Amino acid sequence: MVDKNFFWKVFELTGSITAYLIYRDLQQNSQEDSLVNQ
Repeated sequence: MVDKNFFWKVFELTGSITAYLIYRDLQQNSQEDSLVNQ
């Protein structure tokens, strides 16, 4: 599975807004998952 860091790197290299939005969505999901698991 591709992780959020992959999409961040794509965003850094290309400036792709789509890559940034996917990164942000994955980051939000991982934060929500960590709150649920507490």
